[in-house]
Amino acid sequence: MTGVKDTIETADNMLSAVSNIPATKLFGRSPDGMNTTGHSDMENWYSYVDGIRNPQIKPNLQILLDVIIRGGIAQGEITEEPTSN
Repeated sequence: MTGVKDTIETADNMLSAVSNIPATKLFGRSPDGMNTTGHSDMENWYSYVDGIRNPQIKPNLQILLDVIIRGGIAQGEITEEPTSN
């Protein structure tokens, strides 16, 4: 069973690349290699998350909150619909 570790590491790296999640975040391991701090990986990750937050997450979150508020109003748990700013 030689090479199993290398195969798993390769699969981990491919999963990390496809998901755009750094291996340090995805697998909870420390950065490896010479002179590696993982700072650039995390900076790229936060830029990626920030890039999808507004066009994808924010509208979906608004729909979810609208459904929750309407459900609360229908059940009498919320007395009035809040105004959005």
